Amino acid sequence: MTQEQWRPIKGYPNYAVSDMGRVYSLPRSGVRGGYLCCLPNHGYQMAVLYRSRTDPRCRFERKGRRHYVHHLVLEAFDGPRPRGMEADHDNGIRTDNRIGNLAWATHRDNMKRKEQHGTILRGERCPWAKLTASLVLAIRRSPESVSALAERHGVTPSNIVAIQKQKSWRHV
Repeated sequence: MTQEQWRPIKGYPNYAVSDMGRVYSLPRSGVRGGYLCCLPNHGYQMAVLYRSRTDPRCRFERKGRRHYVHHLVLEAFDGPRPRGMEADHDNGIRTDNRIGNLAWATHRDNMKRKEQHGTILRGERCPWAKLTASLVLAIRRSPESVSALAERHGVTPSNIVAIQKQKSWRHV
């Protein structure tokens, strides 16, 4: 079993991140230090980091800045984010921030992987969806006017037009 490795976080000398996806605040004047509790944001873990008081930018940053933990891990262990790339969780689990589970990927590749995992919120899986796949198919076949369909299904006419032109619900 390998030991957890720690690396400093670029731009934040009082913090470190591990290859296991944990963030640590180093002890310093007025701060005890310890592991940071990560805040969830759409299922992804975030850490709030504060700049050092000796940093000239500190007076403008009295509040901490939120950072995705998976970005911190990738930047510390794999290098800066390449242009046009985003972080990809290999196994689809948003809270699994181990370096072995993360990689830089294009948006298209990331979306393909989300499709494979079933983690992409699309159609009925989206919590705020008002329609189902069967209703969408019925809307596309219906000879009714756009406004009548919109009123009957509780959506806007622009939603109906987008469904009919297959700009939304394209997967159906």
